[in-house]
Amino acid sequence: MGKLKLISINVRGLNTSIKRKNIFRYLKNNKYDIAFLQETYSSNEVENRWKNEWDGQAYFNHGSRHSKGVCILFHKKLDVEVLSNVSDKLGRLLILDCKVDSEPFVFVNIYAPNEKNQQIDFLEKLRKRMENHNNNNNIYMAGDFNCALSSVDKKGGKSIMEKQEVINKITQIRDELNLNDIWRQQNPTENRYTWRNNSFKIQCRLDYWLISQTQNTYCKPDIVNVTFSDHSGVTINISPKGLNRRGPGHWKFNKELIKEHNYRQKIISLISVLKEEYTDLENKNLKWDFFKFKIRDETIKYAKERSKNIKDEEMQLMNELQTEMQKTEQTPSKENTDKLKKLKIKLEIIQQNKTRGAIIRSKTQWYEEGEKNTKYFFNLEKRNAAKKSVTKLMINNALESDFGKIKNEQYHFYKDLYTSKDINIENQNADVFLELEQNKKTNRTAC
Repeated sequence: MGKLKLISINVRGLNTSIKRKNIFRYLKNNKYDIAFLQETYSSNEVENRWKNEWDGQAYFNHGSRHSKGVCILFHKKLDVEVLSNVSDKLGRLLILDCKVDSEPFVFVNIYAPNEKNQQIDFLEKLRKRMENHNNNNNIYMAGDFNCALSSVDKKGGKSIMEKQEVINKITQIRDELNLNDIWRQQNPTENRYTWRNNSFKIQCRLDYWLISQTQNTYCKPDIVNVTFSDHSGVTINISPKGLNRRGPGHWKFNKELIKEHNYRQKIISLISVLKEEYTDLENKNLKWDFFKFKIRDETIKYAKERSKNIKDEEMQLMNELQTEMQKTEQTPSKENTDKLKKLKIKLEIIQQNKTRGAIIRSKTQWYEEGEKNTKYFFNLEKRNAAKKSVTKLMINNALESDFGKIKNEQYHFYKDLYTSKDINIENQNADVFLELEQNKKTNRTAC
């Protein structure tokens, strides 16, 4: 049983290329399997491009280029089958009835209006659309509801009583569908917020997960702060059964390492050592292959250490950002807000550098530079997005989906295939084969 990691966040627009790729990289680096995004500002014209950039299944309900829009992104490692896709015409709602590795889910992504009467109308339409799911016990509803549910969820500004009718409508939906506000249930008295204005004088928990009560014991919620939005992300970890995961892929050389002085010096020193150590090796081809093997081995070690250092620095800054955000929420002084902005800038620089690296590796600059798309390019992107792992395998006349058993079967199959066996050269078929080979050599000599 593997963990499934979900996040919901209001991204405040994905129109900017570098911001979009930064967010996609953030989701992948933090190992989010499913992402609910609000205020995407998507349209039909950009849908295919964004799907290719995400490199996994993606479902949209478009708003306009400057407002609204929601989407649900699935990591390409997941085996997802969408049974039904329901959305409104305003770009505020997306309901997916689907299976993740044969496990049923109902995912509901929401971006509610801000004005009270519009909120009530939107939530009533949502309630009616969800009537068919009243008996489901696997609903995961999340998004930006634009409404704090209690006084604990708001600091400063108008009283929550201003939106009591909206709160009542959300409560009605929760009661009819047997949903819990999972974060508040597990943190009944904690003051944490998902949106705040620039001065931190007004702070609210507007974003939350409402999940089926039967799923409570399988879920761990959290609130995470990011640099690319004025909203925080809300996350949950769940543990569905039979979630298959693919193992590590093939290593590829990162040519950017050549630009680093430390790497060049390390390889130059290694080559000098190898030259002295293998002076007596006369076979040049063998020597070259051996040198390449050693250089590859050293490069992998260097790249892993380099990646670890960057991740550690990024993680440290994210932890500092989280701590500083909580401190600023409680005491919004100029000193605290300035320190928070500096941390965001440092973290954003690291994330943007890593995003540029991802752009180069995926060659998606072809989109941004306006190069004409060809049939070959689209087919190439389609192949890159295809699944590269075996998720089901026939073992002993039974279809098996357990990843451990599949790996074990593959291991024994290839071990048996490439294990040398005793061959009886006295066999009659062997004589025929050797005779044919001799005739081929004779014919070549005659030519």
